[in-house]
Amino acid sequence: MGRLHVLQGYQADPDLPEAGYGIMGPKNPDSTQRRTGRPAPGVPSRPKRRPGDGAAPVCPGWKGTMRDWKAVRAGAHLPFLLLIVGCVDLTLAPSDEVWDGAYFRTLGDFRAATTGIYDQMSIADWYGRSLPLLADQMGEDVKLSGSSSRYHEFHDFEGQTVTSHGCATELWAEIYEAVNMANHIINATYEPPDAVRVEFDQLVGEAHAARALAYFDLVRMFGQHYTFTADGSHPGVPIVLESDPTIRPARNTVAEVYEQIVSDFTVAMDRMTMARGGPFMLTREAAQALLSRVYLYMEDHGSVIAMANAVIGSGKYSL
Repeated sequence: MGRLHVLQGYQADPDLPEAGYGIMGPKNPDSTQRRTGRPAPGVPSRPKRRPGDGAAPVCPGWKGTMRDWKAVRAGAHLPFLLLIVGCVDLTLAPSDEVWDGAYFRTLGDFRAATTGIYDQMSIADWYGRSLPLLADQMGEDVKLSGSSSRYHEFHDFEGQTVTSHGCATELWAEIYEAVNMANHIINATYEPPDAVRVEFDQLVGEAHAARALAYFDLVRMFGQHYTFTADGSHPGVPIVLESDPTIRPARNTVAEVYEQIVSDFTVAMDRMTMARGGPFMLTREAAQALLSRVYLYMEDHGSVIAMANAVIGSGKYSL
């Protein structure tokens, strides 16, 4: 009588000879003889090893056992294993990120990175919803319905400190994400060919203008107005001009933030000399119009008029 073999519900016929059938197909007849001492049906008996014969020889002239031979073979392979390990390049960059030097190699890379800034500005936590609604709800232009719980702390604002609202936290984080994007473009080490120099300057100018607008939004939402102190020395927001995720910068003064905003818009106006197309893309005239508004917050009315007249005098827009 053979043994009962079961695999995932399959049952072999117990009347089949054990030596000739198994779960996965025909058994090794030789293994049957080793296990039972009897040869499989129809298979000649293997002669038994006599006491003292020792292990079977593994190579001509070898005097040790099979276990000794395996140890020798493992030791022989060790140098090759060390060679393989030694050839592994441990300086490879992670596959889920790319550093600036490996990315900014063509003008198309700068185009794509600049488009990323515009995409970042359009999200719901910034110009897509939060920034316009937060300001309107703290004024008298919007009334919050009784069934809505979004932005209610700002709708009911009466001078209290708001510290736990996710919309404000996300606004801060998303604007600084755009600042980081602009920093990558501005600080990239790339020398464009002469044929694309104008467009390259335009793209870098757009990055400067986007960073200026980002800081303008940050300082207006998270700092007191420019003339809150006579010299603008009251706390503003941190100015970050390098792409370093490890830094923890302190807050700059409002005066310093506005100085950076004016500087970025000025650089942008110098470098932007073309319109790339698309109403959402920054141009020299857009930078002039935004800088006019910055000067309005700074109460520099002469500069307000000068920048506004520059936009009007371009002849590209009508009132």
